[in-house]
Formats: sequence, structure tokens, C-alpha cells
Amino acid sequence: MLTITNAKEGDSLLVDLVKSYPHIYDKQNKDFKDIRKKNNSWQEIGNILGASASDCQVRWGRLRERYSREKKMREKESRSGSGSTTRPTFPLYEQMHFLYNFVKSRRSITNISNLKLSNNKISPNEPKEKFGKILFY
Repeated sequence: MLTITNAKEGDSLLVDLVKSYPHIYDKQNKDFKDIRKKNNSWQEIGNILGASASDCQVRWGRLRERYSREKKMREKESRSGSGSTTRPTFPLYEQMHFLYNFVKSRRSITNISNLKLSNNKISPNEPKEKFGKILFY
């Protein structure tokens, strides 16, 4: 059992430990669906950190989600062309970069039309025809 002096140190060690168990994060790994092997791995990680396996899993999930959000933000910033902005960054991003190919952003779907809404201004006192229907306000 290891004594962790602060949360950042514990998170960093957790990342290093999980990295050594690819079947935890790599869906292409042959043991990814082997629940028993995953549970044993989490138990080993918990024993090293002096925490329960479930606490380690929950913390890993939060760190992985934070990495995913940071990755998405960096990708968005790099393609926007708006220049760089100063914002706080996730301190473990570089350390967790081994997840880059395993964390994929899903395509989002919206129910809002791509039509520019600014061109469809309707005054509250007069009816306007919009999309073939008359709207009364």
C-alpha cells in the first residue's frame, strides 16, 4: 500500500497504473469484455493506491471524461481560426495522451434547422408567412 500525499499525485499514479492495463481502456483489446480480468485489475490498482476498486473506477471515469472534454476543446480551438485563448488546461492531459486514439467524439445531432434564424425575424404585431404557414402573434 502506498501513501499518497495529495490528490494530484494520486491521480497521476492512477493514470500510470491504468495505462499498464490496456484491457481497461482499449475496446480492441481481446480482454476488454472480460469482466473478471477487469475487476482483478481494478483490485490490484486499488491495493497499490490504498483505495477500493470501485473508488478507483469512479475516479478513473471522471479523469477520462475530463480528458475527453479537454481533447474536444483543443480540437475545436485548433480548427476555429480564432487564435489562441488563455484558459486553464487539464494538468494530466499530456500524461493521459495515450488515450488519444481510444477516446472518440460522437457526432452530435440537433433538432434546430441550419437556416439562419436572424433572417426570420417576426414582429409581434403582424402575421408573417414562414415555411408556408401563417403564424399569428
